Amino acid sequence: LATTVPTASFSLLVPAFLVGNKLMRLGHKYGYLTLADYLEDRFQSKALRGISAILSILFLVPFLGAQTIGAGAIVNTFTGAPFWVGVVIMGIGVTIYSTLGGIRGAMYTNLVQGILMIITAIAIFCAAIHLSGGFAVTNSRLLATDPGAFRFPGSPNPWLNYGNYFSQLVLWNFFTIGQPQLVTKFFLMKNNKALYGSMIAAGIGMFLSTLFIYSAGVIARDVLPEVPGNLIDWIVPIMAVKTLPAVFASILMAGILAAGMSTISSIFVVVGGAISRDIYQKLINQKSSDEKILRLSRICTVLIGCLATILGIMRPATIFQIVLFTFAGLGIQAIVIILGLWWKRANWQGAVAGLLVGLIFVIYFATHPHIFPGWNAAIPGGLITLIVMAIVSIMTSPTPEEIIKKHFSI
Repeated sequence: LATTVPTASFSLLVPAFLVGNKLMRLGHKYGYLTLADYLEDRFQSKALRGISAILSILFLVPFLGAQTIGAGAIVNTFTGAPFWVGVVIMGIGVTIYSTLGGIRGAMYTNLVQGILMIITAIAIFCAAIHLSGGFAVTNSRLLATDPGAFRFPGSPNPWLNYGNYFSQLVLWNFFTIGQPQLVTKFFLMKNNKALYGSMIAAGIGMFLSTLFIYSAGVIARDVLPEVPGNLIDWIVPIMAVKTLPAVFASILMAGILAAGMSTISSIFVVVGGAISRDIYQKLINQKSSDEKILRLSRICTVLIGCLATILGIMRPATIFQIVLFTFAGLGIQAIVIILGLWWKRANWQGAVAGLLVGLIFVIYFATHPHIFPGWNAAIPGGLITLIVMAIVSIMTSPTPEEIIKKHFSI
């Protein structure tokens, strides 16, 4: 709960103020549709376009798989059907409407699904409070069984040490800038009113949903002690079953599915576009028609949906663990974006070197957490990206003046 206000409330406002306005204006003027479009044009590097597109594919496909895990848990809890059934239903359903609706279909569903997600979080929280007998009763029982949990960061086993706490703040407020699915939406914003209005509304929605669902999770430690740690993704649906009338609980669980569907639909479009447009049309076959690219994008969406479904069935980690890894891997692009927007000396050599070296270290730190215990890999990885990009940019030829004027005159 300590990270809810500073992360959920401002996780989209910070990117909007740092890069959103300028990316929106650049997108309107030069017709950018993807993050790779901007990176190639700013740094005059097709290699950077390819690297960014490949990163989107490598990190977002596991992220898609993570979103289907929640569907599997819900279907398993409410119907008793095998976990994989819910994963398949989610994977097939979102693949179909993302294939047919594209980015417009994804954005239309985001609003409705977001509202339903907030209602679900509030309802689960209220029901959990009723089941537990109130915060005072829950706190007294937790204090008796685990008094160390009331000391920040937790004792004897820290639940959230200071490194992790700082990592969460930076990850959700700063490294969000490197997420291609967010940057794509900046390019599509109509004006400043739409940009900041949507970011404020999204921040309020994220704050409410995370505050209430995290609070319900704290209560679950008291009222659901029988749930083992390896089934942490089942906490919310189990809580709904135990605290709410069956019909009402079923309806509200659609809110959790909606959250996953909303995320998946947007990412499907990003990953499909990375393959069909950023790699195939821009790097392999520049003469391909829009009709061919649309067909290829739809084929890619189907294939990606199948792969994400398989990953969801395999369940290599918890949802939150996969999300953290994805945000770390893509997040280091925030360094390249910010320096590209605000530092004229940044060039393609620095961007490519920083991104590649930073990516290697992010993966290494993520797979060797003992090196920086408690810290998200994006923090040291992002710092290395910044240092490498700055040094290489200074030591190599500057970006041509006409490109600098093009990007810094807006």
